[in-house]
Amino acid sequence: MKTMIVFLFFAWTLISNISAQKPYVSMKECGNDTIKYIETNLRDNKERYIGKPFAVFTSEFEMDIRFQRNFDGRQPIKNQIWGVMLGYIEDDYYYIKYQWPFYDILIEFERPYLKTGPDFSWEGSHVLGKGRHYFDDYIVKDIEIRDGLEWWKTQEGSLWKGGELMIWTK
Repeated sequence: MKTMIVFLFFAWTLISNISAQKPYVSMKECGNDTIKYIETNLRDNKERYIGKPFAVFTSEFEMDIRFQRNFDGRQPIKNQIWGVMLGYIEDDYYYIKYQWPFYDILIEFERPYLKTGPDFSWEGSHVLGKGRHYFDDYIVKDIEIRDGLEWWKTQEGSLWKGGELMIWTK
């Protein structure tokens, strides 16, 4: 009887964990709507990527990504990369000018942080799509999407998990 109860408990736990994770939704299933695609996969179902290698995200993400910023500056080694901010539009000028909605994608990595900002720049990983797989071995700790038209308007909005998203000048 005890064995049966333990078995049922583990079976229930396994089933609840599997059912809690929603399946990946393709761009086509979102009607080719980029906002809906990002909200569905990176806000409503970000647990799909948490605790998994960055490669899982990059292999499923259907849009071209560009690295807007590497997050470093945490102790003890300040130039180790602990996160990235990604964009999926080529240039945000027209999006901001005409107030078209878009998101910035913020990804925090688990330790260890093995790569540094200078490594990323020197290896040219941010050009020609090489950056898409530069962090494949990093484990995703958290994902957040931010309204690309709003978050940067205040100094408080420019901070994320111990790092600045942009440089503020006085």
